[in-house]
Amino acid sequence: MYKGNNLLYFYSNLFFSAGLFLSFALFNSGYRAFDLLFTLLALLSTIATVYLIYFITTRVFFNLKYTHLLLGALFLFTNIAILADFAIYRIWKFHINGMVLNILFSPASYDSLYMTSGALMVIVAALLVLVLFQYFAYTKIEAMAYERVQKANRMISAGVVPLLFLIIAFEKVSYAVANLKHDSYILERTKVIPLYQPLLMDDFLVDAFHMKKAHAATIEVRIDKITNIRYPLKPIRLEGAQTPNIFIFGIDALRSDVISKDVTPNLYDFAQSSLFFADNKSGGNNTRFGLFSLFYGINSSYWFGFLNAQKGPVFFDVLRKLDYRMGIISSVNMEWPEFRKTAFIDVQDHLRDDFEGTPLQRVEQAIDAFMSWIDAQDARRPIFSFLWFDSVHSRSYDDTYRKFLPDDAGNDYLTVERADMEKQFNRYKNSALCVDEKFRRFIDKLKEKNLYENSIIVVVSDHGQEFFEYGMYGHNSAYNVAQVNAALMIRMPHIAPKIVQTQTSSLDLVPTLLKRLGVTNATGDYSHGMDLLDPAYERHCSFVGNWNENAIVCDDYTVIMPDVISKQTEVRDTKSYKKVTDYDAAKINGLILKTLDENRRFLK
Repeated sequence: MYKGNNLLYFYSNLFFSAGLFLSFALFNSGYRAFDLLFTLLALLSTIATVYLIYFITTRVFFNLKYTHLLLGALFLFTNIAILADFAIYRIWKFHINGMVLNILFSPASYDSLYMTSGALMVIVAALLVLVLFQYFAYTKIEAMAYERVQKANRMISAGVVPLLFLIIAFEKVSYAVANLKHDSYILERTKVIPLYQPLLMDDFLVDAFHMKKAHAATIEVRIDKITNIRYPLKPIRLEGAQTPNIFIFGIDALRSDVISKDVTPNLYDFAQSSLFFADNKSGGNNTRFGLFSLFYGINSSYWFGFLNAQKGPVFFDVLRKLDYRMGIISSVNMEWPEFRKTAFIDVQDHLRDDFEGTPLQRVEQAIDAFMSWIDAQDARRPIFSFLWFDSVHSRSYDDTYRKFLPDDAGNDYLTVERADMEKQFNRYKNSALCVDEKFRRFIDKLKEKNLYENSIIVVVSDHGQEFFEYGMYGHNSAYNVAQVNAALMIRMPHIAPKIVQTQTSSLDLVPTLLKRLGVTNATGDYSHGMDLLDPAYERHCSFVGNWNENAIVCDDYTVIMPDVISKQTEVRDTKSYKKVTDYDAAKINGLILKTLDENRRFLK
């Protein structure tokens, strides 16, 4: 290829990528005429800016012999990234971010991911289309006459390129004005646009054009990645230490509302003899932040700081000080998410997570490992055990547990549709029934070893799971009750069973347990949570974390706070998860400021 051919090859890929990029407009709905125009122009503006950067950085190579290979690789990577981002946004409602990169570069993460043959076929087909486009674009242009190539380049350079610069300028100014006016109809449209970079120039518009700045209904929030931590605030004090055995049975993605006589009979029976917290909020809508907040008892926005510091939780410090025999058994690898560098960093010698095979096979191996481990323990020493099963998350069960039908739906995140809701939910319930049998074996073993009556026994989950009840599938994409409500049951000696209907948080588990172990510090020294057994306990809001944003989930409303400065705070009705506009802004702002103040508690 000579220089002119490379330029036309460049333009052809710009148009192809722009076509792919425009598909993100499908993720918005309820367009006004200008909203739609703005969204389309913003999409074109963003991809044009990307290609402008490409042009500036590759222009010098246009005359080289193998430039087309360099360009082809660059364009193929770009288009693959666009399609991958489209699939990710369709499922989780966020763009490629740190979590996605973490998955790609963490082999241990594959234990938590499940890919069906159908999904693989879709991926292979998409890759084939992208490769074929590069091949045909290259061969077609290479076969064109010199004069025809030059004519096409002149037409595009003289007509299309100036138009793209006008689009970029118009779109950026439109956003700047919308931001000045707090026009949420425009500002909200940019959420669907990958790599979108807003232009903010409030002062210039006010000074140069005497435009008036609208009063913001809510304050804008940015919760920064934390790097300097101070935890605990004071040395932990133990007085009159008690050492009850503690057993925690954890189930990934178990919603509290599926615990019933019909779906999980053994868990249901246990709930009748325990404290069953029916409106418990996880500290995150995914495993990483859910389990982090559970074991640390602090808001999950601290995850990044604790990962960088590789600082374990106070909870395990106390258990080690009290000489507990510990057994941590997980059916899924704990290197990803990085719990070996956070929650379990100081107790890795007691962690077993090296099981192999399918998710269901690993669950079977894990429960067998617990049976062997508990048989080997000296009952005269205090015991702590945490069991973690991911088979509900992966919808894993065998024919023995095919109670809820129809269930002939795959675990395919790429192609799942609302029409599959019943089948997917039946798979979910069947997998819950399957793990419920493992719970029966767990309880029977404790009774056999005379460890049931006088132990603290806890059932927990890390987050919920949505089946299009609020328009989405899975978790990690919203803060509705389907995704953030997580199972929590606690059975303690001499504590009467009760179903607690008022809001609680998984943040409260650690303070509750540490108080029973004799820790006399105020809970605020080491936690954002509270003692669930304190007669004065009262909670109406819970902090729930995520990669891109965080939320305050209250009884009546949910406040969503973005991590990036360009996004706006949202308020939604907690029960319906619909956006709310007629709210008390002062009250919401006060709640946000209170939460931000809490999040500074463990900062240096």
